[in-house]
Amino acid sequence: MSSGQPRHAMSLLPLNPAGADASFGRRTRSRVGARAVGAAPAAAIAVAGVAGCSSSSTAVHATMRVSPAVAVADAPVSTMITGLPAGSRATVTSRATDDGGVRWKGSAAVRVPSDGVVSLGMPSTGGSYTGPNPMGLLDFMKPPKGSDQEAFRSFLS
Repeated sequence: MSSGQPRHAMSLLPLNPAGADASFGRRTRSRVGARAVGAAPAAAIAVAGVAGCSSSSTAVHATMRVSPAVAVADAPVSTMITGLPAGSRATVTSRATDDGGVRWKGSAAVRVPSDGVVSLGMPSTGGSYTGPNPMGLLDFMKPPKGSDQEAFRSFLS
């Protein structure tokens, strides 16, 4: 592989790596209006390096912290990711399966600042949304293409 950019392994991390029973809110939009539902999505971090030429793979040991660990459906949460290479581009992906078995997905593309710390309050440069939106990774999750479902189904709905 000689793309001019080192490749980094993808790490799958739960939004609450401590393993506590956390629930995170997600606002969905439908033709009948907005409603708040609960979701406990998992997140993945994929990082593509931007400097150097290498054909080898390098593992990235990123850590994700979400605060508070438990939140009501319409309360914001703060998400910080550390351990990413400064100057790299990272894509953070959220996934959740609703009570109807439909898998929803959202993503945010960000440039990692010099301190290597990404906050999901930073502007997304692509993915499910663009611009700053701390809850965008959850707010803009979508069902698979071809699905006629417009709202996340939950026992809370």
